[in-house]
Amino acid sequence: MTNNSTSIQEAVRTGLREISQPSKYILWAAFICPIVLILLGSTLWVLLIFPFGAIISAIYTMWAKTRLRIWAYENVGDIHQLQRSAELAGLLRLRSHESTSGLMSHSQRKKLLSLLERFSEEESFVDDPAFPNETHLFARSAVSPAANRPLLTLNDTGIHVESEGFFEWDSISDERIVRVSYTRQLFLPAFRISAGSTALFRFEFPSGRIEIPLPSIRTTIWELDLLLYIYRGRFNQRNDTR
Repeated sequence: MTNNSTSIQEAVRTGLREISQPSKYILWAAFICPIVLILLGSTLWVLLIFPFGAIISAIYTMWAKTRLRIWAYENVGDIHQLQRSAELAGLLRLRSHESTSGLMSHSQRKKLLSLLERFSEEESFVDDPAFPNETHLFARSAVSPAANRPLLTLNDTGIHVESEGFFEWDSISDERIVRVSYTRQLFLPAFRISAGSTALFRFEFPSGRIEIPLPSIRTTIWELDLLLYIYRGRFNQRNDTR
């Protein structure tokens, strides 16, 4: 049983700090050290440091993810949103909660199996008092006319979109972050190749749809998704809706 001692935001930030950052540091060190050693006169054999560094980074990541999953699954209230946030942050694989794969001891696997039973629980909103009554998100581009004004403002009443106005939660539906892929024509109309993709923040309202490219907002996918969870959840809780 969870003790609700850790917020989703704290769990994800802990994972980024203890998994993603060290893994990157190991890879960078394994890449830079051989170059420095060669410049100092070492033989090309030192290039083997890089593949060994990549292996060490991968092993560390698997080990650290197991620790994160057990700790977070045990201490975070809404395990469903936790999983979603961790996936969006790149900490956990999509649907990783359906397996116990990874680098772990027998006791850790047994503990993880018992914690995975929590995913059969009904989804239940758990507020995080660390989030203020209102959050302002600004344009990423410093030269944008809206750079000094919030591009998005979220609170438990609704969402204000710069140049579009205010939308109350009870008039908004299907708010989410989607990834849209693009293609471009190659030689003939029938031949098209991938031209990349981008993430969009999108929601529906009675007379249309709002779409904002996520790269234009100073936030990350997991942070915006969590903001939507918190403020929509507070609205539903206050109005006793689902």
